[in-house]
Amino acid sequence: MGLKEAYVMSANSLQFKDNMFDTIVMFGNNFGIAGNEKQTISMLHTLYKITTPEAVILAGSVDAVNTNNEDHLKYHEMNRAKNKPPGLVRIRVKYKEYLTDWFGLWLVTLSELERITEKSGWRIYKIYQTGKVNQPAYVGILTKK
Repeated sequence: MGLKEAYVMSANSLQFKDNMFDTIVMFGNNFGIAGNEKQTISMLHTLYKITTPEAVILAGSVDAVNTNNEDHLKYHEMNRAKNKPPGLVRIRVKYKEYLTDWFGLWLVTLSELERITEKSGWRIYKIYQTGKVNQPAYVGILTKK
């Protein structure tokens, strides 16, 4: 019992055999870890190949536009002015003496989720969310079409 194998690799270049997984868990806002729409759709195509026909993705993100926080709204407008998604942020991770390079994390809105699943061979089976303003977290259950 327990972990038998672990791999470190980019979400943009997953190297697994076809039909290897039946569930992909992407909690902690990790659904947008590929960085933007094009890369996320590419990642979803790869996930389609490496999962079984009955596979599901548990896609956690934040509907970034579900806010009335003025700072967030200004950031969204700045992104839109640059022709970027409102929820695209640049972050880096620090743990003790370790520090990553800056990278894009896409906080995928629900309407964006609908659009990219349509383009990727997946469909939204169900969305779990509070539906309250300023509580934008959600988990989408995606299944293959």
